[in-house]
Amino acid sequence: MLCVDGIDVHDRVLRLDTKSGEFAEYQLPRTTNIRRVFVDNRGARPVFWVGNNQSASIIKLETLD
Repeated sequence: MLCVDGIDVHDRVLRLDTKSGEFAEYQLPRTTNIRRVFVDNRGARPVFWVGNNQSASIIKLETLD
């Protein structure tokens, strides 16, 4: 499960481990004002993509674990 908080200054992504009930929090590198997200589950680990409305860029987030 994935939760996104991209409003105002929070700009973070939360991932819930459904087995343990634990959340992992990922702070995005800059203010993004998140509107849409895409999660690519085709690889060994999911990859999170989000468009940055504040500076016309794309952010890619990959977990290390």
